[in-house]
Amino acid sequence: MADENLPYTWRCRIKDAGTGTLGDLAVYLVSVAHMLRGLEGRETLYPDINDALHIERIIHGIIASSEQGKWLHP
Repeated sequence: MADENLPYTWRCRIKDAGTGTLGDLAVYLVSVAHMLRGLEGRETLYPDINDALHIERIIHGIIASSEQGKWLHP
């Protein structure tokens, strides 16, 4: 680490931190590349609105399940 006075944390362990900042940046770069290709019409953009609504329903279900403290069934 650049500063030897910083405490050793989970970010210093590869098994916990994964690919770290460089991995995060690479993932974002790939996402931006897909978006640009989609805007050019060379690739299908996703998620679409139907995917987004489905994900939102799942998130609301997770929140309701957590608040009620039990599994919920559709």
